[in-house]
Amino acid sequence: MARLRKDLKARAALAAEREALQVTLGGDDGDGDGFEGDRFQEYLLEEAFRGLVAGASVRMRDISNRYTLEWLRGVLRVDHDNAGERRRADTLSGGETFMLRCASRCS
Repeated sequence: MARLRKDLKARAALAAEREALQVTLGGDDGDGDGFEGDRFQEYLLEEAFRGLVAGASVRMRDISNRYTLEWLRGVLRVDHDNAGERRRADTLSGGETFMLRCASRCS
């Protein structure tokens, strides 16, 4: 009986997670399939980029002791010595770009 309760709770949690994902991906059109067309691929790629940026952010902070990175529909550099200013990665200086590349490739 305890296992059945545990399985029912797990099922409810998975159903809630699925519903949240459908809302994130544009809602449910009634047929139960919220992952149509390229939406699922876009979701997976964004999750992968978020993970990569999070790991690179830790290394960037270690290298610079000043900058971290964020993913917000593109990579942003956060300058903690300049009141948390956020700039798109494509506006970085040469030295900042070097640190970003090293942070994303170095372990």
